[in-house]
Amino acid sequence: MSVDASEATERCWRCGYEARLERCHIVPEALGGGDDSADNLVFLCKRFHIGDPNVSDPEIMWDWIRAYRTPFYDTFWAIEGFKEYELIYGKSFDEEARERNI
Repeated sequence: MSVDASEATERCWRCGYEARLERCHIVPEALGGGDDSADNLVFLCKRFHIGDPNVSDPEIMWDWIRAYRTPFYDTFWAIEGFKEYELIYGKSFDEEARERNI
């Protein structure tokens, strides 16, 4: 995950940023889970709580959380921005900077 266990109630489990967190059910009540036990909850920022997978298989949720983990706090959106830059322009930001001697 993007969060150390000691900060699990302070940082979003998906992006690792300090944010106001929401309790998110791993398996929602409508799909057979939904109890508020610790093993069925994760803490996500609002952005990721809105977009979390609504699934009955907890492994899918854990895979979704781990898919974007970053090695350092507060770098998730910068990393995603660099990926999007490369997708749009067909070259990395570093390549662009070297070409422009920045």
